[in-house]
Amino acid sequence: MHETAGAYAQTVVRYDRWDVAPVLKLTPLKAFEIAGGYRLGDLRDPDFASNGGQGWFVTLQLRLTENNPIVDYWQNRMRSTMARRGDTP
Repeated sequence: MHETAGAYAQTVVRYDRWDVAPVLKLTPLKAFEIAGGYRLGDLRDPDFASNGGQGWFVTLQLRLTENNPIVDYWQNRMRSTMARRGDTP
């Protein structure tokens, strides 16, 4: 709100853009997920796809942090180093 000569002026910004993207997610392996769906709406997001708008999409996810001996090794090493320094995780 801005004060102007004893009166108040209010700027109202209205956004009429919308977006919805229903997804079907499959987990064929414990550490691997496939998600796919269709994006609807007039919101334009160039980071989402080449055209940034409506259309089919597929995402792949690989989870390396669950039950991974390499990750466990580094987490334990970092925790022991922090404990020696007196830091709390």
